[in-house]
Amino acid sequence: MSGFYKVFIAGFAAFAQIALEAKTYDVADFGAKGDGVTKDTAAIQRAIDAATAAGGGTVELRAGTYNSGTIWLKSNVDFHLGAGATLKGSPDKADYCTVGDYVQNSETSKECGENASGGHLVVAVEQSHVTIRGPGRIDGNGLAFCAYPDGRERFHQRDYEWRPGAMLHLVECDNLRISDVELVNSSYWNCFVQGCENVFVRGVRVLTPRAPHILNGDGFTIDSCRYVSISDCQIVAYDDGLTIRCNQKRLKRKLECSHVTVANCTISSRMNAIRVGVGNGAIHDVTFSNIAIHDSRTAVNFCSSWGRSGTPIRNVRFSGLTVDAMDFLRMHQNGKTTPMEDIYFDGVSGYVRMRSRIWPKKGHPFRNVTFRDVDLPFGLEALHVEGLKVDGGRFEVLPLDPAYAAYVDAELAAGRDVLY
Repeated sequence: MSGFYKVFIAGFAAFAQIALEAKTYDVADFGAKGDGVTKDTAAIQRAIDAATAAGGGTVELRAGTYNSGTIWLKSNVDFHLGAGATLKGSPDKADYCTVGDYVQNSETSKECGENASGGHLVVAVEQSHVTIRGPGRIDGNGLAFCAYPDGRERFHQRDYEWRPGAMLHLVECDNLRISDVELVNSSYWNCFVQGCENVFVRGVRVLTPRAPHILNGDGFTIDSCRYVSISDCQIVAYDDGLTIRCNQKRLKRKLECSHVTVANCTISSRMNAIRVGVGNGAIHDVTFSNIAIHDSRTAVNFCSSWGRSGTPIRNVRFSGLTVDAMDFLRMHQNGKTTPMEDIYFDGVSGYVRMRSRIWPKKGHPFRNVTFRDVDLPFGLEALHVEGLKVDGGRFEVLPLDPAYAAYVDAELAAGRDVLY
């Protein structure tokens, strides 16, 4: 472990101990009922505001179901969901913050065409030393928005009349800790962390409904963040399980997404278990180790851009992956021809059902992609890769028919992404 990460983890341990020793603000003392019926939003917010006004403390939700709209976390608050406690999203649109009183500098998914609002269940913006911890759960009550009243699925984004955006939306915060909590039933992304520094996530369990399914039901999205540690998490997603992005457009401080470590996690996704890319900043110095991927379409997807902007990606390393997916790897450009370089895979095993593909656009090659001791069937189709290395294992680079390669080049040049 590097010296930086030793200091990083030690600092968070000290912060967590201070939080545990601080004064406790029981939301029941501020009027919360926890009966699953009463709207407890205002009572919970009063407890949070009292804690931060006193310089910090633990806001305690004891066993019960707390029906709530948007709550705003504040600096030096340890938001603790005790055993048997559930913060459950209100089914009523009026209980959520609107785009207008939300925060204009952060991401909203309206522009993505995914028909999710700027309303969220848990929000922290420009705060410092914030903790969200279990063992209780945060329940987005997603099916209240993502299924018809008779229980039938809404199959397309346009079918949604209204739904909240990311269940946890944490923007431009410093010293953020999320631990030992369950995130379930989100109506959209489960946890979106954007523009934050010193982020520590450990022991979080994410469960996204698949029947009826939640469109765009991502697990963790880490966007434009620096110094991030994620470990010992279980993620079940409908869309991308864990995403590393860098979309700086709406942020006040333009952080590159860098120095991110992900370790000892299990991930399942109907789309991409891990996706790296998208945005307009840069992604670099990211490591994944000891990751088990199962019941997924694609284990690892690199997509440097989505639409007009582009994200250069470099120095991303994977080690100790076990994979059970339709395919292992897709690396491609969708939109801008931004570069990828210094991508390493070391010690990958398991089973897939189709070939992996690395297909940048002609004239814009990816550079220095290494596979060491990768033991997977079906092999790799690669076009326009400089410095491609395969060392050991059962993973071969397959020869491509020239006519087939020309067809792929033509499709990519025309803007038709044949990989996503």
